[in-house]
Amino acid sequence: MSTQNLNPKAILILDDIKVRTLKWEKDYDPNDELKIISIEEQKNLPYKFESNPKKGQIYIQHPFNENLYLSPDFDKHETQRLKLDNISHLCGILGAKSFNSTLINKKSSLKIKEGKLEFSGPATSGQFEIKDEKGNILTHYYEIYDEYDGGLPADYDEAYQFAKTTGLIKDKSILQLIEKRNPKYQNKLKKRKIEVNLSEEITKSLEIGLSFKGLAGKLNINANFNSKEINLDIIELEIQIEF
Repeated sequence: MSTQNLNPKAILILDDIKVRTLKWEKDYDPNDELKIISIEEQKNLPYKFESNPKKGQIYIQHPFNENLYLSPDFDKHETQRLKLDNISHLCGILGAKSFNSTLINKKSSLKIKEGKLEFSGPATSGQFEIKDEKGNILTHYYEIYDEYDGGLPADYDEAYQFAKTTGLIKDKSILQLIEKRNPKYQNKLKKRKIEVNLSEEITKSLEIGLSFKGLAGKLNINANFNSKEINLDIIELEIQIEF
């Protein structure tokens, strides 16, 4: 089954005149991943934006919704928690009885300031905590326990489609979990323990957006990326599923 995503990874919106004159720039090399469109053109394209799109702004593809584009200042914790909730729902489709997540590591932190990306060193177990921008501690925000009725056969096709729609298909450990519940196997999986990085997709999206800003600089375009300092805790969970 194909996991190809045909939508661009990032979009830069400019005025119509600037877009038309870009073809004369020697460094302009249009491609399918980094797309420059006019503010007028975006009205007729299928891309959705979290807020009203602005000229001169770089938007990155939502990690778990390929049709939605966000400014880089989006809520990172909310997006990471969305991935966790989607994994739990996926396990329910696969026939799970219980789903339990435990925070095992904050590997490092990512910071974007003045157009530069920096990583801090890893935190050791027992010495880390996770906070939002207001200083609220969110360590237990990522630790959930869900129970399902269970006893139902795994819906393999629905699970795969859900993983594709929500972007979970990008995570190899999730694909392996789905395949382990494939009805073609007579000896079905009953328990599974996996480690999941909640931040991998967000990190990649931010890196792509920053590379777009670098390209814009070569084209003499003043492109906005983040309006404030971005901080992202890179989070790993241990997830235990019982079917």
